[in-house]
Amino acid sequence: MTKFAETLKMNKKFAKWTYRAIVDECYINIIEGVVRVGKDFISTIAFIERIMAYTGTAKQFLIAAVNIKQAYLIIGDYILNYLDKAAKRCKLGVADAIRLKTPYGDRYIVFAGGKNKNSDREIQGLTLGGVYATEINLLNKGFIDEMFKRIAESGRDGFVFGTLNPLNEEHYFYTDFLNIWQQEEAGKQDNYLNYMHVTLEDGPNMTAEKIYYLKRGKNPDSIEYKRDILGLRVSAEGAIYEINDEHILQEYNPQDYIRIITVADPGSAGSATGFIVAGLTYNNDLKQIEMHVLREYYHRNASNNEIKKKDIIEYANDYVSFIFEAAEIFKKYPERIYIDTDRPFYDLVVKRLRAEGKANNISFPLKSGAIGSIDARIKQGISLLFQKRLRFYKDCKRSIEMFKAAQYDPKSYQQEGKLIRLDDPANNQSVDMIDCTEYAFNHFLKELTK
Repeated sequence: MTKFAETLKMNKKFAKWTYRAIVDECYINIIEGVVRVGKDFISTIAFIERIMAYTGTAKQFLIAAVNIKQAYLIIGDYILNYLDKAAKRCKLGVADAIRLKTPYGDRYIVFAGGKNKNSDREIQGLTLGGVYATEINLLNKGFIDEMFKRIAESGRDGFVFGTLNPLNEEHYFYTDFLNIWQQEEAGKQDNYLNYMHVTLEDGPNMTAEKIYYLKRGKNPDSIEYKRDILGLRVSAEGAIYEINDEHILQEYNPQDYIRIITVADPGSAGSATGFIVAGLTYNNDLKQIEMHVLREYYHRNASNNEIKKKDIIEYANDYVSFIFEAAEIFKKYPERIYIDTDRPFYDLVVKRLRAEGKANNISFPLKSGAIGSIDARIKQGISLLFQKRLRFYKDCKRSIEMFKAAQYDPKSYQQEGKLIRLDDPANNQSVDMIDCTEYAFNHFLKELTK
């Protein structure tokens, strides 16, 4: 038994789709839905079984993803584990490939990245028996068109497999491909399209416990929940975060905060410079650990409201003063002093703090660098706000305003399926204080997600 077979699970819904793909030999086979349910895992089986039974003239088959590395590593490993000794890595020319031993002779699987413009040129001239595209809706439209043209036969001797995570209804893959296929299949019922939509509950490997923890802490009204839990096609536009009165602290006691940190995001090219103090506390009423943004500093040279223009030295001095003010208010020094990636600013702050520290026998724990992807940070921020684990003192007006005003960038979601914020200070779409807050809750994430 192969490693693949040892981990394979099936349920009625997935079995029906797999039967249609292999036995009914449908031409186009698509699974759309949430992550983690095994879309590519199951699709790989059907794709390989179709190759093993293939009696057509083509010798090559294609696996496509946003890039060759992803196609080769993810689906390539599934194939090798599934077929064991019947599949081997090889080279076709200089390109990586997999050779399959089938009852009808050797077949070869080649790999391609199809995201970029003109990526279709990489597969021009190929003669293919079938194709497999993971995250097919992230591939370039021209690539998908060319991919279909390269299939040598149609009907029972040619086949297409594709998996995708939902985007919005206006995406070209729906309007130019899937919707048309579904209309044609509905009219003729001739095994042209084998389509399955899956939610989190549909996953063969999903248990009630897994589903509970994947849903836990997520706002049911959020794009993340609708897309990643329900598998719905959603538009990423409009406001990102929900901020109401429960998120705003009218007062606080500095002694309630067991740990504090400071974060600085130095501005450049017209963006603002922002600092925050964030503290970790325990809410006895809700029986949970929370992070509160308690103090802020904001200055933007490009703003008409700012009379005095500041240079990098002044900003560095302001941050050091901000740190010492926090230490005086909270009766403790920050356990970590963060500075976003700006080396000259970082060096100036270090120089000043070292001088102060030497004079007062203090060691300051500074850290420079960036944190995780914006997509992941957006999801985490939405979750923490939903759970009321992230709150703001009322005087942190800029932080509150930016969270309230934050909007999705629909273009990025449309093209790449990534949740990104609009960042356009000239049109009241600034994210400087949001960045600071994300640094802070990332620091305390282990405690906040217990």
